[in-house]
Amino acid sequence: YQPIGWTDLGTVFSASTGRDLSRFFGQWLLRNDIPNLSVERTTTVQRDGRSELTFHLVQHNKAPYRLEVPIQIKSAQGVTRKIVKVDSLDQQVSVTVDRLPTELVVDPQFDIMRQLHTDELYPAWLQFPGAEQKTVVLPGQEALEPYLPLVANLERLGCRLVTASELKNSELEKGSFVFLDSSAHSLALFGRPQAPAKGFTLDVRRNPLNLNQVMVLVSASSTEE
Repeated sequence: YQPIGWTDLGTVFSASTGRDLSRFFGQWLLRNDIPNLSVERTTTVQRDGRSELTFHLVQHNKAPYRLEVPIQIKSAQGVTRKIVKVDSLDQQVSVTVDRLPTELVVDPQFDIMRQLHTDELYPAWLQFPGAEQKTVVLPGQEALEPYLPLVANLERLGCRLVTASELKNSELEKGSFVFLDSSAHSLALFGRPQAPAKGFTLDVRRNPLNLNQVMVLVSASSTEE
């Protein structure tokens, strides 16, 4: 036995299939980025009673990926699905449909490993530890005790700790925040969530002042929770 790398594995697969798979293995296993796609310069032209939809699939990467991109075009008549092959950083695509298109969706089922856009991401707790700027907003001393174990863990993650009275409105657009218990800021952002009288709740939402970040409201009635 001897250790092998991805290049060796690609060579074996290429030999067994009789196809050159070096590009496939190179783009999916050896690169340190993933596809970052956007739709740009969209136009629709009527030709002989049909609609020709033209757009550019742009890859925001240093080098292009070779991809088969599913697209979905909605119209009053229904849905048209196509697979578009792309291999350049800026590729023009034209599709003809019977009715005027009302919506174009790229990769609607998330089949491609790619960078997701903000409007495709659901706010989740995982986004907070990964944020570059993380702030934990502490409650007053009388409400702090149930949260002390969590505060210790968050401090180890490199979070900045501030009290609700120290936090300024101008700071809220700078990074992601965890609010422990309710405060004037959390009430303005979350309202009064229907949290149970007992138990632990975690409410994660997009930061309305910075949609790439999250705001989290944590409530608990005991240290054990």
